[in-house]
Amino acid sequence: MMLQMKLFPLLVWIFLRHPFFVSVTEIDYRSSQQSVQITHKIFWDDLEKALNETSPTKINLLAIEDTVAFNAVFVKYLNKNFSLQVNDKPVNLAFIGWEIEGDAFWCYQEATKVKSLSSVTVRNQMLVQTFESQENLVHVKKEGSIKSARLGKEVPEKKLSFK
Repeated sequence: MMLQMKLFPLLVWIFLRHPFFVSVTEIDYRSSQQSVQITHKIFWDDLEKALNETSPTKINLLAIEDTVAFNAVFVKYLNKNFSLQVNDKPVNLAFIGWEIEGDAFWCYQEATKVKSLSSVTVRNQMLVQTFESQENLVHVKKEGSIKSARLGKEVPEKKLSFK
């Protein structure tokens, strides 16, 4: 117990000195709707920094005045850094919307007219150019089965197959 108490401050110091950067993307195939629904969860302050590195105008995610202009900047960033192939064919992803809840920026996308899903190739490079150690976790769900991948600078995309 004494050793644990001595290690705790060290672990806190390491955590504070070396923050981690992570996002989570959930991809849910719904065969009854023939759709792929995508939810991204990103820390809003990390996203804000990344967008400000690529946007000519200053973005403050907690005080967006022009939603249409922001959506245009964000969708351009999203399309550049995230893509999906289903059964080895690119799919068009519709941007549904976004919201901020606590420290999270939630973004929603959807692909329709997806009749079957046997494989998904995901490319997720969001925040990678801004944060060297960025990791983008991806979980793909199909009929109760879940496949996962960890994407980042070294592994920008991965193919996940279902039987």
